[in-house]
Amino acid sequence: MSLTGWPLIVLTALMTLLALAATVFWWGRAGRLRVVVRPLTLLLTEALLVATAGVWFNRTQQFYPTWSALLDDTETVDTAAETTGGGLDAWLSLHAPAGTARARTFIWHPAEHGLPRTLTVGLPDGYLTHPELRYPVVVIIGDRDATVARGLAGVVSVSVPTAGVTAAGVAVALPRALETDLRVTRQRWAMVAPAAQAPVLFSAITRAPGRFPVLAFVGSAAIPTPHAGIEVHRAGSRADAVDWAVGQTPLPVEVSDVAG
Repeated sequence: MSLTGWPLIVLTALMTLLALAATVFWWGRAGRLRVVVRPLTLLLTEALLVATAGVWFNRTQQFYPTWSALLDDTETVDTAAETTGGGLDAWLSLHAPAGTARARTFIWHPAEHGLPRTLTVGLPDGYLTHPELRYPVVVIIGDRDATVARGLAGVVSVSVPTAGVTAAGVAVALPRALETDLRVTRQRWAMVAPAAQAPVLFSAITRAPGRFPVLAFVGSAAIPTPHAGIEVHRAGSRADAVDWAVGQTPLPVEVSDVAG
C-alpha cells in the first residue's frame, strides 16, 4: 500500500471511526474494568486520529514519499532541480487558447536523445496560472487516446508510444527532458502500460529508484514480481489504470515547500 495514496488515508480514517465507536460503546458497559478500558480506548482513538492527520499531511507535503524513505532516514533527495524547470512556460502561455486555466494538451518535441521526436503532453487545470506549483507525472505507455487528451487532474501526463519505450529512455531521458521543459516533481511519478511492457519498465525502475513507485498494467500478460517498495496494479482498461495511477500520486508541491 502506497504511503501517500488514498487507500492508506481511507484505512486510517476508518480505523479511527471504529475506535471512536468502540469507545462510545464500552464507555458505560465496562463495569469494573472501566478504569482501564476508558483511558485505553481514548488513547487508541487519539493515536489513530493523529495517524490519519499525519498520513494526510505527509501526502500534501511529501516528507516521506515512499516507505523506504520513512524507514531509512539516510535517504536524501536532490531538490535543486525542482526549483527550476518550466522552460516551456512562456511558449505555452503565448500559444494558450482562451481560458489558460483549463486543462490542455500539446505536442511536445523533447530535446533529449533516446526519446521519440514527438510526444503528447497533458497539462492539468491551473498549470499556467499557478507557476509556483510543481506537479507529479503520469507516464502513459501506448497509443494516444482520450485519456490523455482530456488532461488529468493534478498531474502532468505524457503519452509515449510503445515502440519508443526503452529502459534508459523512461528512467533517464524522459525525466530529464520533463524537468527541463515543465514544472514537475522528481519523485512519486506513476506509469501506466500494457502488461507486456512490464520487464522493460521494471528494468527502468532499477535505474531510477523512487521515481516510479507506482505501476498500473493493462492486459493478461505475466507481470514479474515487483521490487520492494513498488506498488503494482492490474486494471481492466487503460482508463481505469490511469484513474488508479492518478489517485496514487501526491498533490502538487509549492516551490517554497520543495526548496525549504
